[in-house]
Amino acid sequence: AATITFLDVPVTNPAYAPISQLVAAGVISSNPYFFPSRPLSRAELSKMLIGAGRYQSVFTGYTNPTSIYCDVPSNHWAASYIATLTTYQIINGSGTNQCSLSKNFYPELSIT
Repeated sequence: AATITFLDVPVTNPAYAPISQLVAAGVISSNPYFFPSRPLSRAELSKMLIGAGRYQSVFTGYTNPTSIYCDVPSNHWAASYIATLTTYQIINGSGTNQCSLSKNFYPELSIT
């Protein structure tokens, strides 16, 4: 099993083993903090779905400056994950505004 380096998930935490398995599988990245009490965001879930290998990540980055969603600029850390899942019609945005696709994704909104 992979050794995780989350400072807020000690080896004694019951979630340590499953989190380690997700890191080893590439579903999540090992960063200094895991934030186990914080809700998962839409952007984070997008990365996890791609990392789980369920959907082939066809976007490695944008080749044009226009983003899929008004509130997800092409340089957003999860832009390619969000675009890939949108292409597969797994996720979508909502609302209307003056953007070209008339949609927002709300990447920082918690999953409910």
